Amino acid sequence: QLKKLKNVNQQLLLEQLHERFTTSQKKWKIKAAVFAVLYFTFLVVIALLQVAQVVVFQLDNSVVSKSVKTSVGTILPAITGGVLAVQMRLLW
Repeated sequence: QLKKLKNVNQQLLLEQLHERFTTSQKKWKIKAAVFAVLYFTFLVVIALLQVAQVVVFQLDNSVVSKSVKTSVGTILPAITGGVLAVQMRLLW
């Protein structure tokens, strides 16, 4: 709080405000880069989960049993949904 405006060093005040702004800007740029990497990582994980599900369903029944296909068809979409929920949380 400023009590006497005549005694304020305006140059020093502006320098301090600029320093605070640049520090905050650097911090948010780093956070934005981290979130971009996380977002891309989630995209890759989701794509890999979906590819894995397609591959399992395309395999012959002699390689993968029907019960495994049913399990994969149930589990992988649930995992994908969880990953998508986390990804959407990062977007706020």
